[in-house]
Amino acid sequence: MDLIEKSKKYFGTTTLPECGGFILPSGEMLNFCDDQFNKIFDHSEISAVLAGTSDSPYFNRVRQFENETGSVRLFKSQYRDSLYFEFVKPLTFSQREVLRDAADLSATVTFDVIGSDGKILESDSGGARDKPVRDVVRRAFEISRRLNAKS
Repeated sequence: MDLIEKSKKYFGTTTLPECGGFILPSGEMLNFCDDQFNKIFDHSEISAVLAGTSDSPYFNRVRQFENETGSVRLFKSQYRDSLYFEFVKPLTFSQREVLRDAADLSATVTFDVIGSDGKILESDSGGARDKPVRDVVRRAFEISRRLNAKS
């Protein structure tokens, strides 16, 4: 079983951004919530589906999963109406659709583009009149297209 199928079997999937932990290349989101829509998993728990990573630092496990699957780490606050996402590989059309929909339901959006060395290459945030949420998301998509052109 490949890593994506293994993670879907372990966490299940959701259509609710507030419950999503990672957006898979297909646009499916791993479900990090219980039946009452409370987050019960932390991103580091992705190590449950990764071979030999239980002792590695938090970000090593998260980055390994992002790199091996092309997934996007996602955090949509249930209470503060904010969206955070990060990606290491170009976004798929399905991932962009999920992010666009989640951003439409958010007052603020922040994203980071992570390099192969684990460092932040680019970052942006917004949500006020001077920088609307859609502009921030559009910038993330433009950066993703540049990444895609390089690969």
